[in-house]
Amino acid sequence: MKFTIESSELKSAVDKCAALIQKIYTAIMPECIHIKANTDNIVFSVNNLSEVVRVTAKAKVVEAGETLVEYANLKMLLNVKGTLTVKTTDDKCILADNGKKKGKCNIVPNMDTIVFPDTYAINIEADNLISTVESVELLNVLKYCKDFANTKDTDPQEQKGFLLDTVKRNIVALDGYRLLQYHIEHWKISKETSAIMPPCIADSLKKIIQKDKTSVNIYVDKEYVYVLSENFSYRARLIQGEYMNYQSVIPQTANFEAQIDTDEIMTILKEYKELSKNDKIPMYIMFENEMMYTAIFSRNYHTVDTIESMTGENIPTKEFFIGMDAPYLLDCIQLFKAEHLNPTWKFINALKPCVMTDGNYTVLLMPVRIKDYEAADKIRKMVNE
Repeated sequence: MKFTIESSELKSAVDKCAALIQKIYTAIMPECIHIKANTDNIVFSVNNLSEVVRVTAKAKVVEAGETLVEYANLKMLLNVKGTLTVKTTDDKCILADNGKKKGKCNIVPNMDTIVFPDTYAINIEADNLISTVESVELLNVLKYCKDFANTKDTDPQEQKGFLLDTVKRNIVALDGYRLLQYHIEHWKISKETSAIMPPCIADSLKKIIQKDKTSVNIYVDKEYVYVLSENFSYRARLIQGEYMNYQSVIPQTANFEAQIDTDEIMTILKEYKELSKNDKIPMYIMFENEMMYTAIFSRNYHTVDTIESMTGENIPTKEFFIGMDAPYLLDCIQLFKAEHLNPTWKFINALKPCVMTDGNYTVLLMPVRIKDYEAADKIRKMVNE
């Protein structure tokens, strides 16, 4: 095998493949990158037993062939800059030469016993194309879905997936406390179906796509989800089973709605998050006389804040009281802040979830059951002092 390639092109391909490296290690599938020189390009591939990625790099191929290199060794070639001549030698190693400096690394012996047929194959049927989307939007949504499908305390081995529903044009993630629904309004839908995406897809695609701004095609069959662009193809195993009827838990009506200044509530929530993280105490929200008050009470600290920048419809003149989890609420507000949105808050009562919506995002947050029934009186007393 022999080819000529720019060092930047080689580094980009290896970095994309590294997204799947170190996720799993077995004697059968060590931390290796498979390199195959075709007649007109080079394909770098990794299989970690649950995911496969194939990255196509531009190169001038002199002699076709393939080999398997341990990732730790292959990084030695990345220190050689410029236009590289890369080739395998008789002593079972790869040599990269730019005319002035040489890089060398050993290849994996007995490759034929490690690389099974179809180990790195990604076989896709055109009929399984379900959607086309811009990579930037896809990465954004997947990041939020991973955060909302799994709490910060979730064991990596027990992380939950999220639903891609092209029938109702939604992507949905939930963890029992929060629900995120993103309406894929601008996606080109080719086929109506639904599938449960594995959580690994978010981190892997972030590292594979990196800063590339391109369109990607999403394919789904009975076992796998595939994501393809011009220079890479990715496959991950779907989560099997039925996803809950998410639309049944999103309230369609509300007793009142309010728009609250995002910056103002974020400042308060960041303080409350620090105060509540040790004692796991709830945050209280009270609406009264068309005003909004937030409060938190711990053994050593009591505080009440008045939200000044608020507008809405049917804001209660009589007391409306609800308990919320400050860290979870902060996560919801940060999503809207990052997207430059100012959500409408919708409330029913103290036992029903709060719904926030703006743009294509709908977030549902379950309330915290209130045990301190004197909290409302404490808030009034502190406000009047």
